[in-house]
Amino acid sequence: MMEAFTDRHTIQKLALRMKQGDLVAASRVYELLMRQTYGFYVSRIRDREHAQDLTQDVFMRLVRSIQQYDASKGDFVVWYWKMVRNMLIDFFRKGKTSAITDIESLPESAIPAGDKDVTEELDEKNRRSLLYECLQGLEEEERELFELRFISELPYSDIAAIVGKNEGALRVAVNRIKKKLEAIVKDHT
Repeated sequence: MMEAFTDRHTIQKLALRMKQGDLVAASRVYELLMRQTYGFYVSRIRDREHAQDLTQDVFMRLVRSIQQYDASKGDFVVWYWKMVRNMLIDFFRKGKTSAITDIESLPESAIPAGDKDVTEELDEKNRRSLLYECLQGLEEEERELFELRFISELPYSDIAAIVGKNEGALRVAVNRIKKKLEAIVKDHT
């Protein structure tokens, strides 16, 4: 799981320092959130260049809008991921998405890491390809929930706040999605 979410107090403090103009804190927030943000975008749009652009754009927006963040109204991480999600929605509305199905674009976090020989690399590409195919069998909302939970590794409480759902209902939905995905995987193997 990403470091940013293992100590919410730390990232909250960094965000407040960032709000006061602390560039070191802003840099640290970027370091903590960039990998997961990029992984989320690349898993949603399947295009590394657009994902890189969106990742940079969301951080530029964060810098411009950090003064709007109000800690008394909620957690910074939830506020940030709502921004990430809204930028993705804007991206799709503008029709910038392309039908790229580059399996290489799936984030490394979707596949277990480690030292790999050629056989393991081929197995990884096959697993990545299978994961991509199977994710296409999910509805758009199901894919988003799966990716927020398992690719971006967000806790249920954050996902619930981001998508505006009850945490209990979200847990049930994610469990159903996992079962549906397992059935799709069985059909593909």
